[in-house]
Amino acid sequence: MEITSNFKKLKPEIQQAILSEEYWPALTTLLDFERVPSPPFEHRSHVFKAINDSIAIKLFTDRSKNGHDIKIHEALSGIPYYPDMYAYIDKQVIIIEKASGEALNGLLKKQKISKGELQSIREQYSEAVKLAAERNVEDWDFKLEHIFWDQKTKKLMKVDLGGYDLYTDFQLDPENQVARGLEVLNREMKRYLKYLNN
Repeated sequence: MEITSNFKKLKPEIQQAILSEEYWPALTTLLDFERVPSPPFEHRSHVFKAINDSIAIKLFTDRSKNGHDIKIHEALSGIPYYPDMYAYIDKQVIIIEKASGEALNGLLKKQKISKGELQSIREQYSEAVKLAAERNVEDWDFKLEHIFWDQKTKKLMKVDLGGYDLYTDFQLDPENQVARGLEVLNREMKRYLKYLNN
């Protein structure tokens, strides 16, 4: 198991479990996990989130993009809108920060979100896209269910980074990326709420 600079943020007993040869049985002895549902056609990975802790585990299948998620997590490390990666085994598993709150599509369906929160979401989303673009990372697989909003802390987090690309042959334009990202975000949110304003 390879550890990252974020590893020390974990509780000591979780660190020990991850570093053990049998990390999965060791972790399930400490924590209860539930599987995150995914569409039946998406079998590149299986995600499990700890019920009473802030970690999630993504197990890759043989259909996954080898090492892709790890590279994206490394490129976005330290940006608060993306989950921390704590440890990984290349082509097998990553252990990451679990998003708090609820997926944006669920909040919009229930109309459990205020106009003030929507403005904060737009601002934080714009900042997340800008900071990623400055590191030459782009999300080309936008989904509202990949944006989590914590109504208590008023914090946004983007999850499931498998649909991101890291470019090495040219530099992204952050302003253009933000404008395009906001256009898609607003369009998708308007499917749920008619009163949204640009």
